Amino acid sequence: MYNTHSKSGTGSTNQARRLVESQALRNNLDQLGAGVAAIVAGDLNTRSSSEPGYQELLSPGTGQLFDPLDMSASWHCTNASSCTPKIRRIHTQSTIATGTNGLIGGGIDDRFDFQLVTDTLLDDEGIFYIQGSYHTFGNNGTHDCCNHDISTGTGAVPDILAALETASDHLPVIADYRLPPLVKNLEGDFNQDRFVDVADYTVWRDGLGVNYEQADYLVWRENFNASNTATSTLVPEPTGWLILLTNGYALFACRWVARQSNVLLGGKVHHQSPATKIWRLSVFSINSPTTCS
Repeated sequence: MYNTHSKSGTGSTNQARRLVESQALRNNLDQLGAGVAAIVAGDLNTRSSSEPGYQELLSPGTGQLFDPLDMSASWHCTNASSCTPKIRRIHTQSTIATGTNGLIGGGIDDRFDFQLVTDTLLDDEGIFYIQGSYHTFGNNGTHDCCNHDISTGTGAVPDILAALETASDHLPVIADYRLPPLVKNLEGDFNQDRFVDVADYTVWRDGLGVNYEQADYLVWRENFNASNTATSTLVPEPTGWLILLTNGYALFACRWVARQSNVLLGGKVHHQSPATKIWRLSVFSINSPTTCS
């Protein structure tokens, strides 16, 4: 897990600095070798998919990253005619038109916050990103464009939109990842299909004296007809984003940051059953510095 906050600002000098930061991150990723499941999350401060720093992260190589949205575009919008709803709904900054209490204004017209992943998280095996789950919390593309408050839209109920406007000048970016479940071993389930039945007796009989002993038969008999198939449960959504960050969430430690970061990463189990567990990862840029270790 990488938590990063790239250099802000427009112009070639700032873009060049973001490229240097992206190169350092990619060098670290490349050293991990092929097949690593890695997520880079944070505020990249990029306005377009053509920016060198963004392209560096997605360039071919061992540590190549992929953007789940796979959208080549200029994400910065200056007027409604050039800003389609498809682009508008992925914007993350700024939540307010007029800055106040340390928050930057300008309205919701940029995609600054990202979750990028390695190809190992796109193969539908082990831990992987769930296609279509990536979205900007509180933004459904209905807000006034451009340079307006996020509360002019209907991406969440008014109270939550109002809270987002006071919590930060960025919106959270959310994506779901499937995790292999941790299922408790079932005694007597010799073929590990989560049922103790006749098939397990056959496994015991054929392996008697090699993999199993007579005592294992007694274990099978005592647990016959047992199963390990708990009912799937959904974890309720919190009532507000600030609760979401503090109630039932754990902050990830940072493996590397381009510079001091003020991006919070939070995750929780969103859905689980014996066959699957879904982890919801959120990236949220705030204005008070945090320390990664």
